[in-house]
Amino acid sequence: MFASFLLPFAERGAGPIHHWVMLAQMARFAPGDIVFIADETYFAEDAVPFGQTLKLGGLRFTCPSQEQFRLFRKIALDGRLMAELHRGGTYLDILERLLVEEVPGLVRALKGALTELVASGHLEAVLAWCNCPSLRRAMDELGGGPIVHNELGALRSPLYRDTFYFDLQGVNGATTAASWKPEDIAAQLTDEELFTDDELRGLLVADFQRVESLQPAGPTYAAGVALQVEDDSNMIAFARGWTSISILYEAMGRFGPASTLVRSHPGARFTYQGGLGVADTSSDSLDFLNNIGTLISINSSLLAEAALWSKPFEAKGDTPALCLASLHTAGEDVAKAVRNAFFLGYLVPSELLFDAEYYRWRLAGASLGECVARHAMVHAGGERPVTIAGLSAESRYSHGEAGLVRLPPLWTSTLAIEGQLEGLRADLAAVELSRQAEAERLRVEIEALKASAQHWQSEAEENWRALEWFKGHVEELQRAFAKDAEQRHSVEHELGESRVRAAVLETRVQDEERLAAELRRRLSELQVRLDAALAGRDEIEGHLAKTAALAESLQECVSQAHEALERRQQHHSAELSTRDERIRQLESEISQFVMLSARITAIAGHSTGSPGQASGSELRLSRDKVEQSVRSIDDSASAQSTLVERMVATTAVLPSSERQDFAVTGDLADDEAQTDHLVLVSGRVAPALGALERLRESRDQALEELATVRERLGRTLKGVDLPASEYPLLSSQIDRLNDWISTVQERQVELIAEVGLLKKRRSLLEFVVGREIRLGMKYRG
Repeated sequence: MFASFLLPFAERGAGPIHHWVMLAQMARFAPGDIVFIADETYFAEDAVPFGQTLKLGGLRFTCPSQEQFRLFRKIALDGRLMAELHRGGTYLDILERLLVEEVPGLVRALKGALTELVASGHLEAVLAWCNCPSLRRAMDELGGGPIVHNELGALRSPLYRDTFYFDLQGVNGATTAASWKPEDIAAQLTDEELFTDDELRGLLVADFQRVESLQPAGPTYAAGVALQVEDDSNMIAFARGWTSISILYEAMGRFGPASTLVRSHPGARFTYQGGLGVADTSSDSLDFLNNIGTLISINSSLLAEAALWSKPFEAKGDTPALCLASLHTAGEDVAKAVRNAFFLGYLVPSELLFDAEYYRWRLAGASLGECVARHAMVHAGGERPVTIAGLSAESRYSHGEAGLVRLPPLWTSTLAIEGQLEGLRADLAAVELSRQAEAERLRVEIEALKASAQHWQSEAEENWRALEWFKGHVEELQRAFAKDAEQRHSVEHELGESRVRAAVLETRVQDEERLAAELRRRLSELQVRLDAALAGRDEIEGHLAKTAALAESLQECVSQAHEALERRQQHHSAELSTRDERIRQLESEISQFVMLSARITAIAGHSTGSPGQASGSELRLSRDKVEQSVRSIDDSASAQSTLVERMVATTAVLPSSERQDFAVTGDLADDEAQTDHLVLVSGRVAPALGALERLRESRDQALEELATVRERLGRTLKGVDLPASEYPLLSSQIDRLNDWISTVQERQVELIAEVGLLKKRRSLLEFVVGREIRLGMKYRG
C-alpha cells in the first residue's frame, strides 16, 4: 500500500496545487492500494470533473467517477495547522515554509496520520510531488521509510516524449542526480549498452517533422536567458538567491542587451517586454536554443534540453541538470555514461507514472543500469532509434574575458532637441511617403471603381431591355407557366400514386418473401422431422426384429432350462437314494470299526508282540472306507453345485453388452413384449433359486450326518482309550476327516453367498427390464 502526501494549505490562485495529482493517482491505483493525506479542500467533490478525460501537457487520464472517488481512503489534516503556517504572511510564505522548513505542528499531524499505516506493516512508500522536510522528519521519527518524489520531467510533449522524475531523496532541488560523481556513474554502467548523443535524441524526440524543419546554423545571439514561473517551487526554494531580474542583469552585464535573447516562460505571471535583452519571439524552445550560443538560467527545464542538444549552459540554482554542466571536462566515455544515466535512467517515461508494479520494482532495488535498459525499451518499443544531430555549439562570448560590458549612452542621446527634431523630420518624411503611397493606392482604387461602374451601367441597360421584353410577353409566359403547373401537378399526382402503388407492391413482395421464407423454414423442419421419423421407424423395426429373435432365444432357453430341471430332479432323487445307501454303509463301517477297536483292545490285553501292525492295517482299511464315503458325498454336492451354476448361467437373458445397449437406447419399445420379457426372466430365475435352495438343504443334511459320524467315531476312540501318540497314522486320518468336514462347511458358506448373489442378479434383471420398458415407451412417444 502507498500513501500520497498532497501539499496542504498552499494556494497559487487556482485551489489546491496538487489536486490534479490526486485525480491522476486515483486513475492509476486501485482504491485498496493507496491512501491520500491532505487538507480537506482536496476532498471536496464540488469541482471534480467526474468521469471526464483530463490532459496536463502530454499526460492524459480519465477522472474517476463519483462512486470510485468515494471508495478511496482519505485522511484530512487539521485545518488549524494553517494558522501555524500563515503567521501573518501570504500564501507564498506558506508554500516556502512547506518546502524548506520543518513545521512542528505539521510533523505531529503527519505522524498521527501515518502511525497506523506504518504499524500495520503494509505501507510500502509515501508518494510526494514536492520536497517537504516536515514529511521527512515524521517518517524518520516513525522508524524511517522510503519517500518517492515525483514531478513532471524536463522533456515534455509535443516536441519530446513525456517524462517524469522518480527520486527517493528530493525533486527539483536536493536531488540525487545533482550530487552524482561522473566517474561513479560510468562505473555503474560499465557493462550496459549505451547510446550515443545522436541516438539519445532519436529516442527522446517525438516530433521528427519539427526537428527536420529546423535549419541548424550559427547562433544569432551570444547568450539566451530562460526565465521561469515566478511562484514555482524552483524559484521559491531552490534558486540560491537568484531572481528573474538578477539573472537578466547577469546576462546583460556579460553579453550586452543586443547580444542577449530573453525567453519568458509560457506560464509566467509577467511577460518580459525588453530593455535588458531582446525579447524572444521563437516558435518553441528548440528554435530558441538554435538562435543562442550559451543558455543561462536559474534552474529551468531548458537546461536539460540544452544538454540534450549539446548546447553549453550555465545553471545558477539547484537543479538535477547540474550533473550535465561540466561534462566537457570529462572523458568521452564518462560523458556518454552520464548522459545515458540522466536521460534514460533518471528521467522516467510517462507511461510508468503511478504504475504500482514499476514503483515496487524500483523500491525493490533496481540498479541504474536496469533502469536505463527498461526505460530505453519503453521509449524505443523494441526498435533501434534513429539518429538526430545536435545544434551548433558556437558562442560569441569568451569565458576568459573579465568585467562587465560597458554600454553607450543610448538613452541620453535621445534627449537632444536637434536629434529629436531630426527624428521628427524623418518621421514626417516617412508619413509624407506613406501619404503619397496611400493617395496612389486610392487613385488606383477609384479608377477600378469607375470601370466597375461603367460595367454595371451597361449591365443595367441590358437588364432593362430584358425587362421590357419580359413585360410584353408576360401573359403568354403566365399561360405557359399555368399550363406547365397543371402538367406538373398532374405528373406529381400520378407520380405520387405510382409511388404508393410501388410501396404497396414492395410491401406485398416483402410479405410474400417473408411468407416464402417461413414456408421454406417450416418445410425444412418438416423434412427434418420426416427424416427423423423414418430413421426412427427403421430403428424401431430393427429393434422389434431383434426383440422377436430374442424372444425366440429366450423361449428356447426356457425349454432347455425346464428339461435340465426335470433331468436334475430325477438325478437328484437317485442321488438321495444313493446317499442314504452310502450313509447306511458308513454306519456299518463305523460299527465294524468300533468292533475292530474292541478287538484291538482285547489283543492289546493278551499280547505284547506287535499290535501296531495288525491293528494299523485294519484301521487303514476302515479309514479308507470312511474317506471314500465322505469323498463320495462331497463329490455329489460339488456336482449338484456345478449343475445349479449352469442353470444360473442360463438365467442371463441377454449378454451384458446387449443388455447395456438396450438400457441406454431403449430398443424394446413394445409394452407387451417388455412385460412378457420381465415375466419370462422372473419365471426362469425362480426355478433355479428353488433348485439351489433344495441343494443347500441337502448339503446341510449331509453336513449334519457327517458331524454325527465324527461324534460317534470320537466317542468310540475315547472308549477304546487309544493314545494318539501310539497310533500317529490313525490320528492323522482323524485330522483329515475333520479337515474334510471343515471344507464342507466352507462350501456351505459359499453356497449361501451364491444364493444371495443369484437373488441380487434377479433384482438387477428386473430393474434393467423395467427401465427398458420405460425408455421404450418414452422413445416411441
